[in-house]
Amino acid sequence: MEKQNGTPNKLINETSPYLLQHAYNPVDWHPWSEEVLEMAKKQDKLILVSIGYAACHWCHVMERESFEDPKVARFMNEHFVNIKVDREERPDIDMYLMDVVQIISGQGGWPLNAFLLPDGRPFLAGTYYPPVEMGGRPSWMQLLNGIVKSFQQKRNVLEEQSEKIKGHILKIDEKLLMSTEESFMTFDEIFEKLQVNLISNFDNENGGFGQAPKFPQFSSLELLLNLYYTSGKKEFLNKLKFTLDKMLSAGIYDQLEGGIARYTVDENWKIPHFEKMLYDNVLLIDLLSSVYKITGDPYYKDYLLKTIGFLNNKLTNDEGCFYASIDADSEGEEGKYYTWHWSELQDILGKELKLFAEYYQMTPSGNWEGKNILHAEVRKDDVSSHFGLKVKDFYELLESGHKKLLDARLKRIKPSIDTKIIVSWNALAVSALVNAYEATQIESIKMKAVELFEIICKHGKDERTSMMLRLIDKKKKSSIGFLDDHAYLLDAALKLWNITQDYIYIEQAKSIAQIIVKEFSDEKEELFFYASINQNTGYDKVEIFDNAIPASNSILIECFFKLSMLDDHYNYNKRAMKMIEKMKNPIISYTTALSKGASVYLLYLKGLSQIVVPENKTLRKIEKFYHPGKIALLNNEKLKGKDIPLLEGRHDKESQKNYYLCKSGVCGLPLENETEFIKLLEDTLYNNQIK
Repeated sequence: MEKQNGTPNKLINETSPYLLQHAYNPVDWHPWSEEVLEMAKKQDKLILVSIGYAACHWCHVMERESFEDPKVARFMNEHFVNIKVDREERPDIDMYLMDVVQIISGQGGWPLNAFLLPDGRPFLAGTYYPPVEMGGRPSWMQLLNGIVKSFQQKRNVLEEQSEKIKGHILKIDEKLLMSTEESFMTFDEIFEKLQVNLISNFDNENGGFGQAPKFPQFSSLELLLNLYYTSGKKEFLNKLKFTLDKMLSAGIYDQLEGGIARYTVDENWKIPHFEKMLYDNVLLIDLLSSVYKITGDPYYKDYLLKTIGFLNNKLTNDEGCFYASIDADSEGEEGKYYTWHWSELQDILGKELKLFAEYYQMTPSGNWEGKNILHAEVRKDDVSSHFGLKVKDFYELLESGHKKLLDARLKRIKPSIDTKIIVSWNALAVSALVNAYEATQIESIKMKAVELFEIICKHGKDERTSMMLRLIDKKKKSSIGFLDDHAYLLDAALKLWNITQDYIYIEQAKSIAQIIVKEFSDEKEELFFYASINQNTGYDKVEIFDNAIPASNSILIECFFKLSMLDDHYNYNKRAMKMIEKMKNPIISYTTALSKGASVYLLYLKGLSQIVVPENKTLRKIEKFYHPGKIALLNNEKLKGKDIPLLEGRHDKESQKNYYLCKSGVCGLPLENETEFIKLLEDTLYNNQIK
């Protein structure tokens, strides 16, 4: 039966902004639940699972074109049990059905529309479908009619297709993770394979990797940094700086309010899809912090602080947590909040328009669909002489124009914000803020990291199981969190230990690690499942590929190596070694897709560092170095009796005066002079070996 205007569907009681966007569709949407799946089974009715997220432009387009159409909705309600899923709330469902899409079409994206048999087995899946046939793609109604006809007349064909898909998924996972016989490879041979695989996809003209649509791929950019760190070869650092310089000046970065968009539709970072995701921006902060540590270039520090400012100003709730995203659309139009008609620029900028138009490539006819995006091809500190200005004067003129445009923009109707507080993304933010503090030594950034971690632990934990939740939600209890919600928080705890030396973070890290081992693994699998083994997802997914965020198993390998230096009752080192052994072949074969794993593998082969010092002021000095995977220890009376493997035999007063630099738990000779130790550390980081 067709829904009347103003009558909500079953999504009305949800808290997800994305699901609530669909609550008044005439489609009889249900949230995902075991009860709904059981209902479909009893009614012997096909299931449509439609997945998206609040900031997704094409999700909004398909809603307007199809899901708001009463005729389309009537057909969907008659023939399907219709389920809406927020991919950020239930990444496990999204991950599973995205595998199905990629098996069928070789590509993926959102909206994701999957069709399941009444017993829940998927047999077909795709992404966006237009309201009319277009470019060889069937219309949404053509697709629905074809599926219903097949179900009624050739059900056995759909069931066979479902079994083939299931078998294909299992074979892919087995093939990827299957240990193959391989001759011994030296570090240089492994390094060469990794760098060839990564660089073969590098865009030498625009920076970054691949073609349009262009995503930042932060894990791959971090791998460039670690190729430099483990080899000292400047070519990798130069490629990274080239990419950052291109992106930070371009349309993908919001020059007025800060923040990077999710991707661009072109190759040279000019035309963004305008949605801004929390995870992209914290990964950018993390990367800029690392590059600033290495280069000392204030340009990167400026953008680092600008991006933190964006998070604080635009994505922070009253409690201090970060929201999930900002929509691409406002007033039903993509990018309306961010773009400018020439007449607006004339009125707002006046005499400054000539300089702005030339630098940002803006024209009377527009540089995108009749409007203008602020997009430059070069760093602003590299172009001032072109305008006959000193760098300082050019900056001041740009900032004056930026302020005028920003004042005008803030009067516009703003894009909506997805106010979900996702535990994993906020934990990722803690780690990025720790790195930003180390790079800048700005105390308020450190305090933000500490406070955010405390809020996550206080409000993001299930009291009954002590597991992390997926969301921090005061209105409705969230589902239990996934592997990334736990892995990223473990990583954050270990990084907070480095900058605070507060033992509570080691205790919290140990507690989180124990939950991960108990809830996300079994005796047969060296790696960890994405969903808890006690949650019935129907699919035991082991996540090894990076998506927009780093793969959880890669994060855990590094965390377990670090934790083994602080507490090894569980034998974290042994588990990390097994995980490396399981992942090394996929890392070498599919480097770009496992870039975080490749970074961790390189650090493992070179040896992760541990630093033991007697004074807090030394820690402050060494924080400014780019030193991935490190564990720092202030050897004082507070740590006596804490059973830390690295400090075994080093609690006497003489040892507490010494400085130690260790690799994988093996320490060099003790030093008594801080200056000598700092020099040793500098030499080690440049030459990648303990002398």
